[in-house]
Amino acid sequence: SHGLALLNTLGKVHLFREALEEAEEIFKTNLNLAQEVGDPPNQARALINLGVVYLQKGAIEAALDIFERARHLCTHTNDLRHLSISLENLGVLHHRRQAYGRALSYYHQSTAASRRLGLGTQLAATALNLCELYLAVGDRSRARRLHAIANEYITRDRMTFLEPQSLLLEGDLARSDGELDRAANRYALAINQVESGGGTNQRLGSLLWSQAELLLEKGEPARAAAIVEQALEVPAGQSEAVSVRLRMTRGGILNAQGDLDGAHSELTAAAHGAQQRGDHEVAWLAQARLAEVEWKRGNQKAALRALTGAVETIERVASEMPSSLRT
Repeated sequence: SHGLALLNTLGKVHLFREALEEAEEIFKTNLNLAQEVGDPPNQARALINLGVVYLQKGAIEAALDIFERARHLCTHTNDLRHLSISLENLGVLHHRRQAYGRALSYYHQSTAASRRLGLGTQLAATALNLCELYLAVGDRSRARRLHAIANEYITRDRMTFLEPQSLLLEGDLARSDGELDRAANRYALAINQVESGGGTNQRLGSLLWSQAELLLEKGEPARAAAIVEQALEVPAGQSEAVSVRLRMTRGGILNAQGDLDGAHSELTAAAHGAQQRGDHEVAWLAQARLAEVEWKRGNQKAALRALTGAVETIERVASEMPSSLRT
């Protein structure tokens, strides 16, 4: 059991450093060893970490299968601690797919299991993820309350590894209120924490993307372009999930700079990539920006098609939301 714990720690070090292939091999080895010696808790731990690797690699179906295996194992062995974590990760997976109803259900199940054991770390992580979910659907009041709850846990128990995510969401909340300078400050603080080793590198790509989008919104396309290039140089920015967002941002930058042909190329690719991945948020944003580019180019029919595509994507996501998430 001690050896399995050490192997797990080594795998998590590789995961933290985004050495995903090495992490995958270690977690697979750990899973096989745990199965051989009949150690269900370490089997669950290996399954969950392997699922996180697949999620980071963009292998969504593989991650879903692994997290479901972990959930079934933990339910069968009454392992509430790892059940809470597997449910949390199933919530994150469906959240990324913008399947908000399913994500909400898994987050609530994870919270219930965490409360039974008093797992402050899990409760804080779930509160942050719920904050992000409610902000995405426009419920800023509930998002703020959840952010405050998470920060209480983070401050009380000194969960420094969750601070970058908390700062990112604080920036997102400020941006939604039109406080762009405050948002920029929070994003910069979060990026600094990650770069100085205070958080997982996996968040760096998303943080840089948020910063680039903010600079574009502030009317600073040249600075935004520099951030996009910086993001593309880090491993997290090269993941399929983040790279398609960066292409959308680059399209917006080129549009702002008057390069309509370049903007058209980037936004068309971003919209297609987002649709292939099922990333509805990026799909409709890219289509909306593409509509503006087409209009500027004098292609009114193409602009209408792109705008219609954006509206249809929004309506499709809205139709799948439970009534509790509609504001």
